[in-house]
Amino acid sequence: MKVSTNNKQHGYSANALVKRAIKADFRPGTALYQLVQTAGQDSTELALINILKQHQYSTGWIVLVAPQQLPDKFLAESYQLPVDRILVIHPTIKLTAADCVQQALKADTTSVVICFSSEPQPQLTQLAEQTQTTLYQLQPAAGNLTH
Repeated sequence: MKVSTNNKQHGYSANALVKRAIKADFRPGTALYQLVQTAGQDSTELALINILKQHQYSTGWIVLVAPQQLPDKFLAESYQLPVDRILVIHPTIKLTAADCVQQALKADTTSVVICFSSEPQPQLTQLAEQTQTTLYQLQPAAGNLTH
């Protein structure tokens, strides 16, 4: 689902989007792992924008694993998101989301991995610490699972 480029029809400004994204439910985690619970698709998109803004100056790839949506072109340009350093990976029958995250964490050129999964990933948390790669897990809040 894309957010319309005409924000006025939705009743919020670009600044309001950033403020709402900053208020996302960032739960405490390790220095390199953060579980981010979201309330729905709009909340997930806002949390993603916030994370991308936080890492816009980091070196290396920002890897998105199994995203169900991405910010549209207007939002990406408005927030100056680092789209030239974002890789999007979708799991296949042979590779699960956890496998994709594991490979991304082990890559020397990856600086941030953002996984869109509701499954707990304790082994990946340890791998993030070992490889010193930031890992975010965007997870719908209970009762808001989309699949």
